[in-house]
Amino acid sequence: MSSTRFQPACIFARRRDFGRVADAVPEPPYYLDIEYLAWAYYQHQVALIVLSVIEGNTDRTSAQDELAARLGEDRDWLMRKLYGRATASLVEMIKWLIRLGYEAPSLEHAINVAYEIDPFDSLNVTFIDAATLSPEEFERVRAQQIERVARLKKMAGEDEAS
Repeated sequence: MSSTRFQPACIFARRRDFGRVADAVPEPPYYLDIEYLAWAYYQHQVALIVLSVIEGNTDRTSAQDELAARLGEDRDWLMRKLYGRATASLVEMIKWLIRLGYEAPSLEHAINVAYEIDPFDSLNVTFIDAATLSPEEFERVRAQQIERVARLKKMAGEDEAS
């Protein structure tokens, strides 16, 4: 999957939950690669922190303008990223957190959330798709996803014995 048109908010059934609802549970589309799920979930965690700065402000537009100025960002692009309609790079997210004086959320947690999603979701195969695949194709897809999960666990610092 290409990140060109990827919208991180797609990981939630209610896209409006992105950056707004801390306990929202991801329900990503079946075709979403696990790496994109982890990235989007991490961006959601950062957005929750950044948006908490303007939470409860009655003059939303001026609060967004002040936040964008403080972060050195264009307001419209910043809000698109914070609401999951556009991707934010890791460098951008770190910059926002540093400028606001917040600690970064756990990247390991985002990765764990990604590979704990329903096994059929992480296989990128729906029940209908699975029925149309040959046994060889299904095993190939399954092996690719198992390999991805192993890479993510290794990146998160888990040993392979667990």
